[in-house]
Order: sequence, then C-alpha cells, then structure tokens
Amino acid sequence: MEIVSTAHSHCTAAAATSSTDSSITRGIRIYGWVAQPDQRGTMDIIWSCASTLFICVWVMLHLNVPAATDSDLKLFLRRLRWFTVALLAPELVMLFAIGQWASVKRSVTDMADLGFKNWSIVHAFYADSGGFMLQARDSPPFPVTAKQIHYLVQKEYMHVPGITRKEIWDKSKGICSREARLFALL
Repeated sequence: MEIVSTAHSHCTAAAATSSTDSSITRGIRIYGWVAQPDQRGTMDIIWSCASTLFICVWVMLHLNVPAATDSDLKLFLRRLRWFTVALLAPELVMLFAIGQWASVKRSVTDMADLGFKNWSIVHAFYADSGGFMLQARDSPPFPVTAKQIHYLVQKEYMHVPGITRKEIWDKSKGICSREARLFALL
C-alpha cells in the first residue's frame, strides 16, 4: 500500500486527484485490488476461488459409514471437522488416504491368498469404512474392518460376506444423490 502525499510531489498529487481509478480513495492507493463494477474485480476472483475450493473439498470427503445412532448434527460436525482439516492441512488427509489405500490393497491380496478372488477393493474399502457389522451372540452389532474379516474367515469363524460390488455401489448412491440435489438447488 502506498500513501500518496500532496506535500512531496506536485505530479503525484495531480495524478491522485485527477485519476478516475476507484482504487484511489482519500489519497490512499491500493495496489492489486480491482474495483467491481467495470470489470471482473478482485472480490469476484476471491469468491469464485473460495466457492470452487469449498465444493471440491466437501465432495472429496468420503467418511466412514455412520452408526445407526449418529444424529444428522453429529454427521455434519464430523464432516465439518474433516473439511477444516482438509483446508488447513491437506497433506494429512492425503496421508490418511494413502494409509487406507495400502490397507485395502493388503486386504485384497490376503483374501486372494485364502482363495477368495471375488473380494475386491470395493469390498475392502466398504469394510474399512464400517460397512460390515458383526453380530456376536452376547453383544450388540459392531463394525469390523477388512483385516478383522480376513482373520475371522481364515480361522473359519465366519464366511466371506456375500455382498457384490454392485450392491455396495448402490448403497453409496444415497449420499451422492442427496448432495447433488443440494448443489442443484444452489
């Protein structure tokens, strides 16, 4: 920011008073800021960047399957927390994604070693996100991960879940279509 003073230079004062540039106000010139009405202004650029960033980060988040007892407020706050982390430290979200990817690849390999060739990346992601619930005899149902399913199948405590990739993809459409309807309204 430069302060234009009439005491130091007659040319500077003349330029400041005769200029029609709206970024000069009361002798203060703001460099880099472009006024709104005549052309695409700085606020337009900031608004379009911020809204694009918001939409990309919000849609990018694929959180775990919510528990049946989770309220809409709890789900929103969880998503907002991850949204904030993604804005402030995107490398952390990337590290979590890399860890999940490694876990999923390991799960597919381990299940293939047991002879289950139909166990796919989709199944493993679904398991690691809390999609499979185990109903024990003496306890309420609880989510199990792909690694836990592998152990239980290997020790013959249970069979591999019989859900197909198509059925898992059908379950994920509810969230996507709800967000698509919301953005269409905006």
